[in-house]
Amino acid sequence: MARPASAILRRFVKLETTRLSASGPQGRATPAPSDRVSPVKRDRIVIAGAGIAGLVAAAATADMFDEVIVVDPDSLAGQVGAHPPRTQLHNVLTRGQRHLEALLPGFRRRFLDAGGAEGDVCLDTHVYEFGGDAFGRSLGLSIWSAPWESIWGAARALLPANVQVRHGTTVAGLEAHGRRVGRVRLVGENCTEVMDVAALVDASGHGSRFDRLLDAAGVAVPRVERQRLDRWFITVRLRRPPGMVGRPDFWMTFADPPHRQVALMSPLGSDEWDLSVESQEPFSTPPTNFEGVLAFLDELPGPPLRPVAEAATPLGPPAVFRRREARWRHYEEIDTPLAGFFPVGDSFVSTNPVHGQGIGVAAWQASILRESLSTGVDAAEWTQPYLKAAGRAARQAWDLDSVPVPAISISDWVTLGQGMAANANLQRRYVGIWHLIEPVSSLHHLVRAAEAEVAVRTEGPR
Repeated sequence: MARPASAILRRFVKLETTRLSASGPQGRATPAPSDRVSPVKRDRIVIAGAGIAGLVAAAATADMFDEVIVVDPDSLAGQVGAHPPRTQLHNVLTRGQRHLEALLPGFRRRFLDAGGAEGDVCLDTHVYEFGGDAFGRSLGLSIWSAPWESIWGAARALLPANVQVRHGTTVAGLEAHGRRVGRVRLVGENCTEVMDVAALVDASGHGSRFDRLLDAAGVAVPRVERQRLDRWFITVRLRRPPGMVGRPDFWMTFADPPHRQVALMSPLGSDEWDLSVESQEPFSTPPTNFEGVLAFLDELPGPPLRPVAEAATPLGPPAVFRRREARWRHYEEIDTPLAGFFPVGDSFVSTNPVHGQGIGVAAWQASILRESLSTGVDAAEWTQPYLKAAGRAARQAWDLDSVPVPAISISDWVTLGQGMAANANLQRRYVGIWHLIEPVSSLHHLVRAAEAEVAVRTEGPR
């Protein structure tokens, strides 16, 4: 197993409200719970959605409210509805790891004990990008992988005692008291309940219908920005060959821009892999069997992945997942938002799933919510700061879909790859963009730095 990341998590965790830049050794560490000013308790918060976004929102608010009620229309989270299939593999990158551990202390240990995998980037990750293999060195970053149900279970087990999770229940109505949240109507399988609330969180996911509830309550609804994806994903569960059991290796192969095809092989426990192939190519169709998946691998550049996959045994047919569009509800643009209403995760922004940022953005925004709640007693004081900062986090993830093309030219892309091979800091900062700890805006600076690095290597110092 890869080098433990607990030291990295303890050193670098930072709950940001206004910055999108990388949080490195110089960053301000999040105060330990014993160092915090005792929060002013509020009566009750209701969180719509018991997926991972809802659970991290509950963890973020549990010490601020006397009662935290998480409701979900599904009888068991992950079976149907807005949640992904329980067995679908998810990767969690550095930004998400830091916030999960800060919001739910002990999360990493429980995650690994439940069979989650951890790899050292780029030491355990075999990446083909920029027309070549990424240089194999540790960057002080890690990648986690596990089925959705394992991540959800680890978070659920660590929730504070004052958090209630009610399955089979939905928020069916919202009543505003002036410009703030007042009451909600909860509808369950056998009852309806109306209750006063101090705050309401929408963590109901990509298909959130809260715009209807807000409109019915007579308050502003957000502008919705959509990005057409037409991306399909195929996942196949594989039993590893004996010689690969217990290894932390990941494989990631990216087609050369402007093509958008990806293959990712992630460890699942110690003796299985999850192979995912993805395409956003026009007119492409997902393979229907393992032989078709292997043929897809043959079309990708770089060291062949087929021999690695072919040595394993498929444990079932390929499973297909499609995402037609990414969606950003621009709550941060509303001048007079409903005080006490907080969208978190995919309810705010659902991005291209290929980047693996869903859990990371949800945990980041939940951390921002915790910080925003500490700024004042009145809901009006902490709603606007949250929405503005959560919008900046959404922008960071949304902009990833333009990296590296069309953000930079093909020639710049090649230069950046050459520069990263020669300079570990360039490589760390570029990878940090994908891990949401380095702003996308730094990309052009990295290209210029790579040009200088390549010039020195080819021409020598002047």
